[in-house]
Amino acid sequence: MQPEEATRALREVDALRRRTLSERRSTWFPLVLFGVLALGAAVACEVGDDRTVALYWTVAGPAGGIATGAYAYRRSLRVGVAASPLPYLATAVAILVGASLAGAISTGSARTTAPYLVVALGFLVFAWLERHLVAAVAAVVGLVAAVAVVATGPVHGCAILSATFGLGFASTGLALRRREHG
Repeated sequence: MQPEEATRALREVDALRRRTLSERRSTWFPLVLFGVLALGAAVACEVGDDRTVALYWTVAGPAGGIATGAYAYRRSLRVGVAASPLPYLATAVAILVGASLAGAISTGSARTTAPYLVVALGFLVFAWLERHLVAAVAAVVGLVAAVAVVATGPVHGCAILSATFGLGFASTGLALRRREHG
């Protein structure tokens, strides 16, 4: 094999590797799904109290996790490339338990915002697992929003934070989907 042929073959293998990893990484679905769920939480914040929001996320959080897992599984079968689900499952459980505990043990405005801090940190972990910079930026925006709500303590902090997360995650996910599907 000539050096030029070897160089071309290595470039083709590298391009195939990048394309395969790109196919495996499809973060648009969980961002859109949890963005929509967060918008639903904004409504729950306004029509109910802390218990209503907690009940909403007790049902919506695991349901969203199951839907995301099913999507990832079906996608891995279709694409033929999959990552180990254990780090993702551990992160999802950590978010669920951490957000629940953060809300239960916090007081005042932190009771509303502490779970969102946990969620933003968890989504940063997901972005790291996927090596996805755009998803990391969405998580950081959520983290900044949570800190801003803690610092300012607005009257409708729960709804503001839920809507911010919802719009940020959903719009980022839709933009990623558009980029993936051209």
